[in-house]
Amino acid sequence: LGIDHAMKKGAKYIFIQNNDTEIDPACLGKLVDAMEENENLGIAGATIYYHGDPERIWFNGARLNERTGDMETYSFKTVDNGQFTELIESDYAPGCGMLVRSSIVREIGGIDTRYFIYFEESDWCLKVRKLGYEIVIHPGAKVWHKISLAFGKETPTYLYYTVRNNFLFIKKNVPLPARWRAYTRCLKRYGSQLRWLVRGNDDEKWLKARAICTGFLDFLFSRFGRGKAQFLLSNS
Repeated sequence: LGIDHAMKKGAKYIFIQNNDTEIDPACLGKLVDAMEENENLGIAGATIYYHGDPERIWFNGARLNERTGDMETYSFKTVDNGQFTELIESDYAPGCGMLVRSSIVREIGGIDTRYFIYFEESDWCLKVRKLGYEIVIHPGAKVWHKISLAFGKETPTYLYYTVRNNFLFIKKNVPLPARWRAYTRCLKRYGSQLRWLVRGNDDEKWLKARAICTGFLDFLFSRFGRGKAQFLLSNS
């Protein structure tokens, strides 16, 4: 909705930010400067830090591993001691702090609403990359993220959308035959998580197990968008 509103207002650039972040006052200006200097730059992302550990990097770039379907981050949990000084090429920028050129939005369309939450900006950014535009992370543009406050890490809601959207992301972005290897890898990952839950003492283990299974089934039956399962409505 925000993107649509900005487009109607004739914005040259659109800044996307999560509601659980704090932004450095100089961040937006630095991202705009990067855009102005390179017309082929489609998206410029901020360097994202942990809000509770403000010098530790949560994200400053990633590459898609087509063999696994995973986005492999560059410097996850690395302390920033000023070692990053140049723009960093990346396959995506996280939606908690990204500047998008509006002409790109007109060309490729908006974010795929089937995801609802999680994996949506990764998918969108790969679409930008496939058209030949660059994506960079700016080391001087800083955002601090209160990680996973939207739904909470490892809640049933988080697990449902992560499982369902992980498979959708692979289907859209990993070519055959690597796609089947990526599917197999995901099935093993979430199967192991199910076994760990069932054998463990988590008070919500059966609800979480149900969330994983429901996410996978909804992918198989192409049930996307905002999930309809009752456990999603009760804790989101």
